[in-house]
Amino acid sequence: MANNKAKGASRTVVWIILLLLVIGLGGFGAVNFSGNVRAVGSVGDTPIPVSRYQRQLRQDLLTLQQQTGMNLGIAEAKSFGLDRAALAKVVDQVALENEATRMGLSVGDVEVQKRLTQIADFQGFDGKFDPQVYRDTLSRAGIAVGTFEDEIRATAARGLLARAIGTGVAMPEQMTESVYNWAGERRSFVWTELTASDLPEPIPEPSDADLKDWYDSHADLYTLPEARRITYAWITPSMLVDKVDVDEDALRKLYDSRAAEYHKPERRLVERLAFGTEEEAQAAMEAIAKGETDFETLVEERGLTLDDVNLDEVTREDLGPAGDAVFALSEPGLAGPVETDLGPAIFRVNAILDATDTPYEDVRDELKNDYATDRARRMIQDMTEQVNDLLASGATLEDLAGETDLELGTIDYTDAMSDGLAGYAAFRQTAATVTTEDFPEAIALDDGGLFAMRLDKIIPPTLQPQDEVQDKVAADWKAAETKTALEALADELLPRIESGEDPASFGLTVNHEDALTRDAYLADVPTGLVAKAFELAPGTAARIDGTEGTPTVALVRTDEVLPPDPENTDLLAAREEYARQMDDQLTGDLVDAFTAAVRETAGIKIDEAAVNAVNASFQ
Repeated sequence: MANNKAKGASRTVVWIILLLLVIGLGGFGAVNFSGNVRAVGSVGDTPIPVSRYQRQLRQDLLTLQQQTGMNLGIAEAKSFGLDRAALAKVVDQVALENEATRMGLSVGDVEVQKRLTQIADFQGFDGKFDPQVYRDTLSRAGIAVGTFEDEIRATAARGLLARAIGTGVAMPEQMTESVYNWAGERRSFVWTELTASDLPEPIPEPSDADLKDWYDSHADLYTLPEARRITYAWITPSMLVDKVDVDEDALRKLYDSRAAEYHKPERRLVERLAFGTEEEAQAAMEAIAKGETDFETLVEERGLTLDDVNLDEVTREDLGPAGDAVFALSEPGLAGPVETDLGPAIFRVNAILDATDTPYEDVRDELKNDYATDRARRMIQDMTEQVNDLLASGATLEDLAGETDLELGTIDYTDAMSDGLAGYAAFRQTAATVTTEDFPEAIALDDGGLFAMRLDKIIPPTLQPQDEVQDKVAADWKAAETKTALEALADELLPRIESGEDPASFGLTVNHEDALTRDAYLADVPTGLVAKAFELAPGTAARIDGTEGTPTVALVRTDEVLPPDPENTDLLAAREEYARQMDDQLTGDLVDAFTAAVRETAGIKIDEAAVNAVNASFQ
């Protein structure tokens, strides 16, 4: 009896501990979503299902990954506020659904069924809605059929409400017209470019005093940036290639290992469109033969794209039973219907690729280089441990170059360098952060090489002596003097050009541009010339200075302002698209404002514990 009581008490204690454990874990997000917790909050009387928030957060994370390549964990996502953004989207959706319910808006079973059949995830191989696939997909996602269909119905009602808000909404026509007139406006103008050859007298040679004054007043042009003097030892596979013994048998084996690359059978570029029955496939082929439809149209009618049906480059063996029919074509065209694993199918052959057979002799040099480069990479890998051991034992980079195949060098490195070793990202990253206290270590290069470096000193910005840059000083002085003279000449000619005189009468080369739009591209013209022509009123002219350091000046005169070309179909299409975008934006703003209002009126309740539990499920 005593033992039985003890056992009963023991079992009671165990159940109490388990109960406390479950309660405790619940606080840390260990929530069974198929149990009691089914909502992360509510808007008015409408709950916000856990599954809705889960799906939205998962979709947002996936979208971010596809757009940026960033695969964020939930902690990082929360630091960026992605979880709150996903929750806000769902809250807005549910707010509209709550308002639709309050207003008595809903859709019938026919509309729900129509929407279900359009979801690609619920379709079978024949492209049609498959009830079994539908049930299995929802089951794997842990979503009840009734719950999902309620969401479909609520989403449809939300759409009705949103469309009602946006019905008849349009931006003022004047706004579209203003943008259209601005974008489509055309200008006719003349322009000319003045160069040193247009000056009445050449620029005289500078005196020593001229050059000294220029050098002193433009010291920044001749000052070298801060540099890091680095001693390095490095080696790359290309440095070792000539030292690699090439074995002919090894080359033959490499050639054989690439048989699929050098010996290719006949191939075809093929697309395949499968049908539910032989009758459907045959009817499709007959319709194509009669010219009633074509392959692309059939693909679109099935809700597919050409990417969906593309098999790319295939051999006869790749196609199995369909191979004979497809490869019987002597030129691109259609084959079928042919029975396949997916059912009867039509194949379209877009190109025929002949078989290729590349002899060993034709690729021996390529194989030799690949073999030697690969061997060199492995030799460097084997060398890495030796290099690190030498450095760890106190060897200098100079010692390293003496005892290994690494080559010694020195560089005054700046960020602007990209040649030789400075062309490697690993070197640039290390060179930018290395200090004089750092010990050299072997660092891998992306081509299989390695290097080690030592920072000897940091060289501050240094003004180069004038005699070392005298040629550049003279060229810069002359360019500046030429530009000053050209600007004076342009200012002298500008009133005459603006009065209507033809620049050709001054002996200048004149360029006439007729009815250009502001986005027109003209090759080899001064920067900003077209934009300046669109700033000027008809009959006015302006000077356009050349790029800094370039001894050129341009003059432009706008002669005529024309309205948009009424026959420019691209411009008219852009006008319609802009109007549509503005209407959509206005509709979106109205829906957002309405959503905010009904959200505020209905009231929002968020269960932070449930939200945290959903977030924890992503870890």
